[in-house]
Amino acid sequence: MKTKIINMLFFAITLCGTIQSQTHNDTIKAFVMQWNTVMSEHQREKLSSLYGEKVLFYGTEYTTNQCVKAKKDFFKKNPTFLQSIDDNISIEERDGGNGAVVSFTKKVTLKGKTSIYPSYLVLMKIENKWKIITESDKITDSLLTKKMLKYDVKKFKKCEDVVKAIFLSVSEIQKKIDPYIVLDVESDGKLYTAHLYYLPHPIEEVGMTMTMGWYSFDIEKQELLDTTLGDPEETPKLQYDTTLIQYINKFCQ
Repeated sequence: MKTKIINMLFFAITLCGTIQSQTHNDTIKAFVMQWNTVMSEHQREKLSSLYGEKVLFYGTEYTTNQCVKAKKDFFKKNPTFLQSIDDNISIEERDGGNGAVVSFTKKVTLKGKTSIYPSYLVLMKIENKWKIITESDKITDSLLTKKMLKYDVKKFKKCEDVVKAIFLSVSEIQKKIDPYIVLDVESDGKLYTAHLYYLPHPIEEVGMTMTMGWYSFDIEKQELLDTTLGDPEETPKLQYDTTLIQYINKFCQ
């Protein structure tokens, strides 16, 4: 009898958790569908209620007002714009339920042409209301990543420009780069250090800054090392674009 009661309690608790989780996801889906309606029907007056104070908008950080203005300007220039999203919405919970990455397929009709975008929104619960803090799609992210990895030797003006290009030429670093990664380069005499880290949003835990790696480049030795582990015996040398050495000789002397 005691075992039966315990099993019944366990079942009730499990069922309650499942219902709460389903309700949580339903609320998020309803919010995303509301956003889709506002976009498709050009409901300008409702835009500001959907976004947070700061929004990472297709790779650029905007305030709410800047984001809303960009949307309104877009509607004005494209009065026939339509968008729709399918019912296959994926929700990945973040920050203990106070954040979520919502992925979906977005169909956009613009100037008579329809395109499909694998899209996502990053949401954060602010004052018990869901707000969009990131809006983008994987196609835009890919284009931004390619742009980040490009460097123009004609635009080199100082040693740091050259060293940053050297870091970006490393295949191990290239694999980690995306539009939400920052490559911060600092110098200490002839030794340059690169810190690769996520912005506080969007894909990782909401509000968390995450280090992706540490690297160093010695100008005199012309040696690039992965110093992420911090152990000198486990610091591998990395290959980089050696054609950039000529610019080291020019800008770093």
